[in-house]
Amino acid sequence: VYVAALNATNFSQRSGLENTRSDYVAGVYITPIRNLAIVSQSRFDASNWNLRRQDTAATVTAGPVFAQVGYAFRGADPVLGITKNQQDIISSLGLRLTDHWSILGSVRYDLSGHNVLQDIAQLKYADECFILTATYTETFITNAALGIQPDRAVMLRFDLKYLGDFSVKTDVLNNVFGVNQPQVPQ
Repeated sequence: VYVAALNATNFSQRSGLENTRSDYVAGVYITPIRNLAIVSQSRFDASNWNLRRQDTAATVTAGPVFAQVGYAFRGADPVLGITKNQQDIISSLGLRLTDHWSILGSVRYDLSGHNVLQDIAQLKYADECFILTATYTETFITNAALGIQPDRAVMLRFDLKYLGDFSVKTDVLNNVFGVNQPQVPQ
């Protein structure tokens, strides 16, 4: 009863939670050499084994530089306003500046729509006690069904190692930049 009530309000009818039997999931993590890691996760429909979601990423580290490239597939879900399959490429490049400081840039690109969906710039401090991360994110996604509009945000996250974390996000930049943002072609 609880799952049925939860599904009706919070999840798509195609989330895999609408039935007593779940969708099938599989994942693999491979590290063929020391500085290379490959991760892949898939979700298949329980009734017909159709692929609903696929995420695959490869991470490479070379000295102070680290890079990641990923592919994401998400099947159409009309309930969430996603009328066709989505395929994205996500790439990130980071640089360790010192033993404690690093920077990262990331871009998410829609292969079907041929446009940038999101970009991220991040500055991070980490030591043996805590991690402090400042992230600036621009999102160019428009989904009228979910009320999603292009947005810019700054997030400051503070993690106490072994104790937990605390984060604060503000949409203050939306008042400055949100009105004048270019609309992403659909």
